[in-house]
Order: sequence, then C-alpha cells, then structure tokens
Amino acid sequence: GDGSDLRQRDRPDLAEAWCHDGRHQGGIDDVIGRIHGLPGAIYAEIVDRHDLDHGTMRQHNREAWVVHDVGKRQRRADTGHWEPVEHKPVTRVQKLLARKRLGSRTGPVRLLVTGGSQGARVFSDIMPAALALLDAAARARLIITQQCRPEDLEAVRDAYDRLGVTADLAAFFDDLPERLAAAHLVIARAGASTVAECTTAGRPAILVPYPWAVDDHQTANARAVAAGGAGWLMPQPDFTAAALAARLAAVLDAPATLAEAAAKARAMGHPDAARKLAELVVRMMPERNGDAGAP
Repeated sequence: GDGSDLRQRDRPDLAEAWCHDGRHQGGIDDVIGRIHGLPGAIYAEIVDRHDLDHGTMRQHNREAWVVHDVGKRQRRADTGHWEPVEHKPVTRVQKLLARKRLGSRTGPVRLLVTGGSQGARVFSDIMPAALALLDAAARARLIITQQCRPEDLEAVRDAYDRLGVTADLAAFFDDLPERLAAAHLVIARAGASTVAECTTAGRPAILVPYPWAVDDHQTANARAVAAGGAGWLMPQPDFTAAALAARLAAVLDAPATLAEAAAKARAMGHPDAARKLAELVVRMMPERNGDAGAP
C-alpha cells in the first residue's frame, strides 16, 4: 500500500527507512511522506538532494535525517544530520589492534584486497601484474589476502604461485574483521561501508572508486580519505600494474608511511556511529505521556 495502512494497524511513533543509494531515495521518501503526522527518517549513504528538497518529505513537513557518505559533498537538506555509518561491528578489530604492529623495512607486509560483496575483477587483473613488476625480495615480503570472484580464483591463484607470492584467496571471508586487523594495507573500492570500516579500524587504504557508482560518490569518499592522509586515491583508469607497483614499492621501502597513515585513518573513524544513530532516533520520537520515546 501507500504506507497509511501501516499507521492504522501498527500505530508507529516514527517512520524510518534505509536507502543504500540515490536510485531508491525518491520512492522511499514518498512512502514515508504518506504516513501522515509522523516524523520521518531516511538513512542514506548517498542522497539526491533534489528529492529531499522538493519531494514528498518536504511537502508533508517531515524531517529528513540522512546518514551521508564520508565525502560530505552536499550540505544538509531540511534538518539533515550527516554522519558516516558503519554496517558491520568492529569490536573484534579493535580488540586485535593492540597486538598488530606495522612492519619493519624488512619484515612481512600484509595486504588485504577486497572488492566488496561481489568482488572486483579489476583487482584480479591488476594485482598479479603489479606484483610481477616488483623485485623478488619485495614480493617475498608480501602476504596477500584477496577476495576474488569465483570465476577468477583459479587464474589469480596460478599467477601468484608462479610469482612465489604467499596468498590466501577466497570468494568470501567470514572472518574479515580479523583479516582487517591483521592487514598493514587495504586495497579496496571506496563505498561508504568500506571507508567507515577502514577508518574505524585505523587501517590505511589504496582506494579505487567504482567508476559507475551513483553520482560518483565513491570518488568523493576516497578523496576525503586521501586529503586526511589516511590513504591514497587511485581512479580506476590510473589503476595500472605499473602505478600500483610503484605505490607498493614506495610503502615497502618506507613502512613508516603506513604507520602514519594508519594513525590518521583511526583519527577519521567514527566507532560510535551506531550509538549516535540510536540517540538521533530517540530525539526524534514524539513524547508520549510526558516521556520521549516511551513505549
């Protein structure tokens, strides 16, 4: 239905919705706007400001609370609240961090390579080619954990075997928090969740934004991380084997660079994002019998 039946049946105090990206923002805010008389909240990693400024949320005088991407490219709309969000717990990561030290100039360096839930073929193509350009001593120091698409696993494994690179490959890792904590450097896309996890865990990253992301929001995220000294932005057209090999050679030769970037990444993190969101919802709840948010 249009949402009005939900209010009659369930008598909610607040209408909320999660929006992963701007493609569904308009429809979500329309449904919330139809639940008359209620405060409404939309949490979105990215948002189409046109929808918030001119859509039904405004017509129905709703408040639009928005969880925005790290890049913070847009100003808040209506009474928006911009806050990076983490989707996965980082408690295990934080507990492990005290036992993990960034490597010396000759010690092992652990790379975590992940392309999100679907993997990223560009990493499967570029990573082995880049490592082939490093000298044998540099390759011997690397310990790779890489997520690959299932159809790419065999080819990537064969390439690393020929190079003598130690690598753990899988289409999915169910212990990613531990692997993130163990990594000295992350190579990944630049979605809001990935950036939030890396910064909260204090892990520097080479970020390769997905070129076809809505509104190019991943580039904004990666640019913010790079500007904060917590990582490096490599647009996909520039993410060549030669460019990646040069970046890896630089950090292998000067591991203090990784330590400094890790500290800056941790400073950018928001480990209390979930608590802030909960407090935000409580503040928006209408008072009932004199108590805000009372059941």
